[in-house]
Amino acid sequence: MEWKKIISNINVLAIIAGLLLFFCKIKLPAVIIAPINDIGNMLAPLSMIVTGMLMADSPILASLKNAKLYLFSAIRLVIWPTILLLIMCVSHVYEFIPDGRTLLLIVYLASITPSASTITQMVQVYNKDATYSSLLNVFTTLFCIITMPLAVILFSWLIL
Repeated sequence: MEWKKIISNINVLAIIAGLLLFFCKIKLPAVIIAPINDIGNMLAPLSMIVTGMLMADSPILASLKNAKLYLFSAIRLVIWPTILLLIMCVSHVYEFIPDGRTLLLIVYLASITPSASTITQMVQVYNKDATYSSLLNVFTTLFCIITMPLAVILFSWLIL
């Protein structure tokens, strides 16, 4: 991969700047921090607006017949978390870490969440299929209403 493409990516530049600020222990003034916090607070609502706009253009009823959406949702919300939970159970890693059960619950909760709304924006920025991405986001969000409580119950039976 070309370095020019990597360096010109705004996300990579933001990560590099953040790492420099963190490791050099540089504190930004409040004049800079306040607008950054405001922009960060707008991120979730704006991503939902963009997803909603993309969904308005998509044929929702026709997409209900798309097996890939169900397969992706099953992999993201059921198969991957089940594999992770089995690894946690078999390895007993929670016994070697202080507050291991709580830390593993946090990791597990992150693994059972729906696909991120920001993926929809990234797909749109790179001129890929944003409608399909927004459908994935909506499908996984709807399905996690069922899968998340069941996954947490399973975690509590096996680990807690």
